Amino acid sequence: MIIAAVPGVKTGADLKALFEKAGWDKLGAILPAVKERSKTLLDIPEGALFLIQQRPLKLEDKAKASIDADAKAAVTALIPRFKAATDWTAAALEAEVRAYSEETGTKLGKIAQPLRAALTGRAVSPPVFDVMAVLGRDETLARLADVV
Repeated sequence: MIIAAVPGVKTGADLKALFEKAGWDKLGAILPAVKERSKTLLDIPEGALFLIQQRPLKLEDKAKASIDADAKAAVTALIPRFKAATDWTAAALEAEVRAYSEETGTKLGKIAQPLRAALTGRAVSPPVFDVMAVLGRDETLARLADVV
């Protein structure tokens, strides 16, 4: 199941190699959040697949639906703020998005959901700010640029 979800992966060894390339530290950092949202053991590796997905991400239908014109405008406006961020932690990134949300009068969910979709390709994922912190600045910005 999990192996079939990753293009080009035929064996567990292939999957292991991709996680090694992404960095075991990144997997370790996101595992608590993935575990918290998992109902079965199979949900755990599936929840971390965003770490090894190749750009541009193939978005699930629900994720694709969350990226409308308003969402693209919000992501476009946030990219320079993320580029200027001096603190790339989940808390700092959340504060930046919350500030934008308050400035524009946009509900946080209307911003966080498109971010989640752009970063993971899914409508459900670990907390989006944790995802951003684990992916790192460069990969986060590249994935966001891919959807706008």
